[in-house]
Amino acid sequence: KSRAQYDVKNALIPIIEPFHCSGSGTKFTLVLKCSEDFTLSHFYLSGPGPRCTEPIRSGLVWVVDQPPEAECLKKFDAMSSEELMEIMKGLRTCSSCDEAGGLPDPCVYFTTDPTSREAEVELAKWREGKYVVVKFLDTHKDQVNIDVGIIAMIGYFGRKAKQQVPLGPWMRRSARQVWVHPNPLKSMFSSSGWVCDGRDFTGGCRSGQTDFHQTSVYTVTFRCTTSGFDLCEKCAYDPALGKVTEASVQADLEALSDPAMCKLAVTRIRNQWRRNWLATLPMYFQSGMLDALVQALQKSTESSGRPDEERTAVQRQQSGAETQKRQVRRALLQLTMELTQKLLALGPGGDIAVNDLVWALCLEPEEHWDEGRIIQVPKSLPPALVSQKPAPCLGGPSAVSDSDKPHGQGVASADAGGVAAGAGTSTAAAPAAGEKAENEAEASPSSYLVSWRDGQAPGRVEASNLWKITANEDVMMASANLFMEVCKGEACDGVKVTKFLQQGSGADLMATNGEGCTALLAAV
Repeated sequence: KSRAQYDVKNALIPIIEPFHCSGSGTKFTLVLKCSEDFTLSHFYLSGPGPRCTEPIRSGLVWVVDQPPEAECLKKFDAMSSEELMEIMKGLRTCSSCDEAGGLPDPCVYFTTDPTSREAEVELAKWREGKYVVVKFLDTHKDQVNIDVGIIAMIGYFGRKAKQQVPLGPWMRRSARQVWVHPNPLKSMFSSSGWVCDGRDFTGGCRSGQTDFHQTSVYTVTFRCTTSGFDLCEKCAYDPALGKVTEASVQADLEALSDPAMCKLAVTRIRNQWRRNWLATLPMYFQSGMLDALVQALQKSTESSGRPDEERTAVQRQQSGAETQKRQVRRALLQLTMELTQKLLALGPGGDIAVNDLVWALCLEPEEHWDEGRIIQVPKSLPPALVSQKPAPCLGGPSAVSDSDKPHGQGVASADAGGVAAGAGTSTAAAPAAGEKAENEAEASPSSYLVSWRDGQAPGRVEASNLWKITANEDVMMASANLFMEVCKGEACDGVKVTKFLQQGSGADLMATNGEGCTALLAAV
């Protein structure tokens, strides 16, 4: 194969493939020049993937203002790792700064891990300069040649060593943004196209991303590899991401008035309403959402006023723009319909349709949570936000103690006057079998018909006991149990709430049940 395939420039692309494969031998030196002065805070190096035969093991790094003489580097070829460590600890020096083309002592001595083939060093003292010199010393195998996957220099443009602060590792960072995603996000680089999913939440992406093809291979993403959820660096570290503020509401309404951003703005607003429309809807109203919605609808439905023949000719030339306008109009009408449902309690409140996979409370042969598929949606739901008494919190198909059962579920309760229920007093005992069947028949018009994955007969499930699947079984179980626990109000157990938030990957706070209610909204 062509040697260009293994060019050293490949090592400056922050992904494992393609990589650099040197000529025969070791002890090579790479000199890199920056277009302007810089400050180095971290150095990262990685060997290639399993295809390579001689992954890099160790080497040295300098930051200098002038390119060094090759002879000054040869004295490091025969040094042992112990001698190099003594230099790094300041116990000895090999500096030749006084000579023309001389070198100071190296600022980094790296050794890659034999398994991960990675090494990242945060410099004890930030270094300023215009050149980076990397000397590759040896490999993990037979020293036939040297294979290098990624070389990364992290720092700042300009001379900023006096502003040094502890930063911690940079290449392998993690972030949690539980307001928008339940799982931890890991920093990485990607050669495939991606877009920041922060664009779908109130206020939008903090980097201004709105669509694909706005990033490069050098743009870091914080990704959940399980779901493919991505955040840019600014979104990953913004504590206000996903939270409704005056600024985020204003940004959403400005986007709603922009034809190019309108569809995305609708997505943001709908996502926010799913979480807590009771609290956030008034904020949007006070900021003029109705006016912005009416204006956006007018723009999406207005005609050009040209004669039919001329308009037809123009439409052929601008079919893309017309398609976009139709998509915007459809999104706006969907937003208007959802707004009507929320205000007037008309129609199903959840974002659940026929054939959607759901996590639901199955009553047969015994009460347990299971996966199913929607066969039929209700024509309407009760006007109350959480219309049914919460089902028991289940960790599986096990029985529930009386203390965990909702009011009226097989346990005696106190009457309105505070008298213990008993013979001759008002009671809330479990209904008789005939009464229970009658109640279920009455509830069925406002419940979902679900077919179960184990093949048993389809059954009716109340909207509050049914969740659209957004993650794996552990996350859905935690989400449903968290909802049922917070529905207890002041009687909810804080320890259990914490457990459900931390169980597995943690409850999905964006998950909605058949009523369109999230655990956050129920807690409010």
